[in-house]
Amino acid sequence: VSGDAASTYNAGLEWRPFSNLLVRGTYATSFRAPDMHFVYATPSTSVSDQTDYLNCLRAGQQGNCTWDSGFKVEDAEISRQGTPNLKYETGNSWTAGFVWDIADGLSVSTDYWRIELEDEIDDIGADDVLLDEAYCLTGKTPTGERRVSPPSSDRCKLQLSRVTRGPDPDGAGPLLGPVTEIRTGPITLQSRRLVLS
Repeated sequence: VSGDAASTYNAGLEWRPFSNLLVRGTYATSFRAPDMHFVYATPSTSVSDQTDYLNCLRAGQQGNCTWDSGFKVEDAEISRQGTPNLKYETGNSWTAGFVWDIADGLSVSTDYWRIELEDEIDDIGADDVLLDEAYCLTGKTPTGERRVSPPSSDRCKLQLSRVTRGPDPDGAGPLLGPVTEIRTGPITLQSRRLVLS
């Protein structure tokens, strides 16, 4: 695990400029170490059927990436183990809002939340690896929908290294060889921002 221990804090403020109006706000920091099994899990192997999204897109079949259409990966070896170099997850959040007492028994309140996370940890499965592989090499998704959070260049490099393919039996054409192994496990994500109101 990389990173140092850290202290966290939070502070809040309430101000009542008028007897019927309360203005409030808070600020807080957060720190979370990776779960032990994310870091130290020993290697394990299983077998699973998956979908070859990359070859589907290379064949021009966007929107039709199904097993019935010939894009089934049978008995792919799924390898999983912990990731020792995970970073510590840190973040900060702040809120602002007010409560307005309009009349006896009637009040209105609203709050705004903003949360920012750095080095968030996620446990990536085989399907996620294959989806990232397809997007990183084609810039497309199997459904044609836009990705809200496309993978960064570092994540693309990592995910592409997690897929092993055999030789193309045809030896030519747009399709790549069949998927033979997918390596899964926890990774450190890029920063994420969440806004609520």
